[in-house]
Formats: sequence, structure tokens, C-alpha cells
Amino acid sequence: MAAAPGYDADAMVSVREIMEFGTWDPELSVDWVSEKLKNVALRRIKRDVYNTEFPSGCYVEPDSTNFTLVHVLITGPEGTPYEGGFFYFLVRFPPNYPAQPPRVKIMTGNNTVRFNPNLYKDGKVCLSLLGTWDGPSWTPAHCLFTILESIQGVMNKEPYHNEPDLSIFGTVEGHSERYSDFVCYETLRTAVCGMIETPHPNLPASLQSKIKELFMQKFDFYKSKIAEKKHLDKQTMMVDTYGREGETFNFKRVKKRLLAIHEQISNASTEDTLAASMRKQCCIKGSPA
Repeated sequence: MAAAPGYDADAMVSVREIMEFGTWDPELSVDWVSEKLKNVALRRIKRDVYNTEFPSGCYVEPDSTNFTLVHVLITGPEGTPYEGGFFYFLVRFPPNYPAQPPRVKIMTGNNTVRFNPNLYKDGKVCLSLLGTWDGPSWTPAHCLFTILESIQGVMNKEPYHNEPDLSIFGTVEGHSERYSDFVCYETLRTAVCGMIETPHPNLPASLQSKIKELFMQKFDFYKSKIAEKKHLDKQTMMVDTYGREGETFNFKRVKKRLLAIHEQISNASTEDTLAASMRKQCCIKGSPA
């Protein structure tokens, strides 16, 4: 099976290393490329991708060039620091699916933000279902739906408590709230503004359009969240569950970006409406009396 353009090539990772040690990364799955997709896998992928409904807030788009690749947009669950965010995941099915689980990578952030103890900066998604963490493992009874449910499950109200090392070192008072503030900030800055201003080059156009549509629906929420959190400006962020500190909050800057995006989408929508109206008028004028 031929590799899709833009995938399965990385000068820093040798084919020998991947074949010997394996990989969690769907973009570096050269060990799967040479294997023929089994008929059982073909039927099951069709069922899991095309003939099923997905959890609320999940949008799935098959890749246009590679049957084993799927693009997924998960919107941050309501009532969590992720609310309103657009989280893009790349999913790749193995040639012997469902005997093995897919490989999944979070693309939002482009290796700059660790959104969750289970969602690494390099894109790794740590879930026992995927074989990337301890716990109940994958069985053929699982499917793409259960994976997406599990991802939504780790995007909860207090992601600080997802950190497994807390069972060893214990929790620190105030850290959960500080970490949630960081996640909320990066959701608005990176998973909203960043996803619209500089969309990932592999994100399908249909999902880009869905993001803009949902952005307009959530715009009032964004404004209210900025108003709620603006008192944090110039305070230092706690960027991980271990208490490490990073840059300072700048919700004022994020608000400017949100307003600019809203104006851009509104103007584009107005132009599309005018163009459609003009085409309709031309059709009416050109129709026979």
C-alpha cells in the first residue's frame, strides 16, 4: 500500500528503528505500509468509519488519499477547561484491524502544548486502549467510537488529576485550579485562535469549515470566558502537573485575536451571501419570460 503524501517519512527516525521498536505515531507507520490491508480490516474500517454515529462533539473525515487514515475533530466538552476548543487528531488503522488498535496523534498545537497528562506535546495520546499506557487493553470489540469516547473522557473538568504520579507524590493545594487555568488559556490561544489563523496543512477543508461554523456559535462563550479570566493577565502560568512555571497569561491579546477572527469570518460570510444573491438575480434575469 502506497504511503499518503506527507506521511511515513522522518529523517530523524530510521525504518530499522521503527520496525524493531515500533511506534505510536500514525505519521511514522512505515512498518504498516508494506503490509497488505486484510479483507477483514477493510470491512471493519468501512463499518467503523462510514456506517456508524460518533460521540457528540466528534467529527470524522476519511483521508482523501489513504483508506487507513482518518481525520478527527473533537470539540472540547462543555464545563471543562477544553470547552470551545478544536482538537484535531490523526488516526491510522493497522493492516490487521481490529486485531490491533489504531495509532492516534493529536495535531493541535504542532508540538508546542501539552494539553493534558494524557495528551503529550509531541502528539502522543496515552490511553490503555491504544497500548500507550497501562490499564485495560484493546480487544476487537473496541472501535473508533470507543477511542473517541476515551479521549473525551480525559478532557475533563480537572485534568490535573489525570496525572498518575500524583499517587506517588501527592496533590498540592491550588495546583488543580492553576493547571486548569493554563489549559483554558491554551485552549483559547492555540486550540481556537491557532487552529483558525494557521490551520494544520493536513486538516481537511470540510473540518476547517466546521471549525469556523462552531467558532461563530461559541463566540459569546469565548467573550464570557475572557472576561472571567482576564484578572490572571501578567500572572505566571503553571504549565504542567508538576508545578513548573512558564510564561505569563495574556488574555487581552487572545481577545484581540478572537475579535479579529470573528470579523474575518463575518466578512467572508457576507461576501458569500452577496455573491449568491447576485448569481440568483442573474439567473432570474436570464430566464425566459
